Amino acid sequence: MFDVVQRFWRRKASMIVVVRGTDVPRASAVVGILTKEHIADSVAESVRPYASG
Repeated sequence: MFDVVQRFWRRKASMIVVVRGTDVPRASAVVGILTKEHIADSVAESVRPYASG
């Protein structure tokens, strides 16, 4: 997962199209889309238990 995020930021992408398999991506293989907002929300949710207050 960290490799994907690193590649995401290095390419200055705004979203990632997630596909199934390792062959040439086809529309039928698309399983979802990740955006910077999805990643930020996930990170915020994971640190919430450690927040004070």
